[in-house]
Amino acid sequence: MGHDEKGQEQSPDSAATALQSPDSAATAPQSADSETTAPRSPRKRHRARAYLAVSLAAAAGATLLLFAVSRVLASFSDYGWFHTGCGILALAGFAGMIGAAVWNGVAFVMRHRGRRGAARPVLIVSFAVFGLVPFTVGIVTDQSPALRPADARTWAGYATTRNGVTQVSATWVQPRVYPLGSRPNDVAFWVGLTYPEGSDVEQIGTEGYCQRHTSAAYDAWYELYPAPPVMINVATKPGDRITATVVRLDEKRFRLTLSNATTGAQFSTIQVAGGLDNTKGAIIVEEPALSSEDLAGFDAVHFTKCAFNGRPLDGFRLTSFGVESDAGTMETTTSDVGAGGFTVTRR
Repeated sequence: MGHDEKGQEQSPDSAATALQSPDSAATAPQSADSETTAPRSPRKRHRARAYLAVSLAAAAGATLLLFAVSRVLASFSDYGWFHTGCGILALAGFAGMIGAAVWNGVAFVMRHRGRRGAARPVLIVSFAVFGLVPFTVGIVTDQSPALRPADARTWAGYATTRNGVTQVSATWVQPRVYPLGSRPNDVAFWVGLTYPEGSDVEQIGTEGYCQRHTSAAYDAWYELYPAPPVMINVATKPGDRITATVVRLDEKRFRLTLSNATTGAQFSTIQVAGGLDNTKGAIIVEEPALSSEDLAGFDAVHFTKCAFNGRPLDGFRLTSFGVESDAGTMETTTSDVGAGGFTVTRR
């Protein structure tokens, strides 16, 4: 009896053990699953971070590369297609960022509705980052540098808006110059290569100056501004057909040429100017810089055969100038570019 009682007492334990064994058997696979699935979350996070880091690094590298390439192109081209290309880059980048924002908003709404499959935060961030690359490059690259030099209020005519111009030429008929007002009058007609901020100008052209009740005198000259002008031995009078050219030979050397087709006189010189790393082209009518002189009256001057780097003006992005008085009144009118040239008229 005692053994039977002990056996009966143990049987519940064994039964309990037998009952527990299925649970333990059932839990065993779960523990195995938990052991196999637990490391996946850190791995996924690690992969997500690595993917994001690579995306950011690639975006930064792509930005620098695109920016460097675009700046090189900007230095050697003034054509409208470059402006268009920058606009397309900016538009594509803006569309990418808008797409990322919309995607993120849709994913947010769907998450709140219990549909998590639409949420791809890593892809959304990457999309936004890569959209920012062309947007930044397009906007920054297409920003025009200083278009108007410090003395632009004394200029009338046209200049290129970007650098990379190494040759400028134009032809004009020397206009009649006449006095206006009681003070000395002066006006110059020239072509030149200018530094982006206008601090240096390599220029050559003609000039007319006069005083009240006197006839105008005419000269030809060149100047490596800010050095003073140098008069050249080419006689000039109203009606003479003048052609002027400035060519940048290398970083510091410039060839300045002026010819009078009416008289056959010619002048050419090679000059050294200090270290201009890039230049724009300009074809200008200029008011005297001296405060004691005013802009002279002159007949309309027609610049023809105008060219930058041997190409017509209408192939370049240009900025126009007009002489402005101290009171803010415009003293000249610059026509639109057409037929390879333009006209400046005294008001």
